[in-house]
Amino acid sequence: MVVYHCYIIPDAGDKLLTVEPDFSMYRFYGSLAEAESVVYKKKEDLSIDVDDLIVQVRESGAKVVLFSNPCNPTSLGLRREEVRKLITSVSALVVLDEAYMDFWDQSLLGEVAQYDNLIILRTCSKAFGMAAIRLGFAVANPTLTRTLRAVKSPYNVNAITQKMGALVMRSPELLHRALDEIILSRKALQAGLKDLETRYPEQMHVYDSYTNFVLVRMPRAKEIFEGLLSKGIAVRFMGDTLRITAGSEEENAQLLKNLESLVSSSTNP
Repeated sequence: MVVYHCYIIPDAGDKLLTVEPDFSMYRFYGSLAEAESVVYKKKEDLSIDVDDLIVQVRESGAKVVLFSNPCNPTSLGLRREEVRKLITSVSALVVLDEAYMDFWDQSLLGEVAQYDNLIILRTCSKAFGMAAIRLGFAVANPTLTRTLRAVKSPYNVNAITQKMGALVMRSPELLHRALDEIILSRKALQAGLKDLETRYPEQMHVYDSYTNFVLVRMPRAKEIFEGLLSKGIAVRFMGDTLRITAGSEEENAQLLKNLESLVSSSTNP
């Protein structure tokens, strides 16, 4: 919300450009700030054509462009060179939500000071497992940082959250070890899902993942979702897709076992 209040002027007709599908709250908070919304529709394979996006940003006159990279909920992402091309090709402020970037190696965090139209958002909720304390931060060049500080609430992060965040951040070895375990779990889950896709190609399509979850497109997504739920396995149902978060080795195994049982039930006479 701070970004919207800082850079969007409703009476001036300022526009916010988001992509779809992406995190739904971007447009919701934009509407609270009375920003006119422009939506870039992703390709059929859920990827972003950067050249097309640049054209839409320019033609729409959008003042702010906001999207997640890697994407929540598709698990896909734009590589550094593609994001650089976007940033340097538009006059709009690019707000890059890197909430899941700890699981990938394409962050622009180390380059943010080079650009006068880039803000990167990061969080401790995903890889660090601290969603409950609601701790995140923005990174930008000194000029943009000063403008953000000028409009933010002076008490937007409480003392307990700050203390807990600082405590965890002082243990980088622990964080890296936990992150490595999550990535290994995600790779194992994705490999298992890809194996099922090979055996049941008409029943599911597994997308590549750069996050801690895997997106699966399924014609029977709702039925599969309810079947898994009846077994005590909760995944996220999104129309014709399921978003499956990597768990422990045992949890992944149970998920794959029950998923195969549900998928195969429609193919066996």
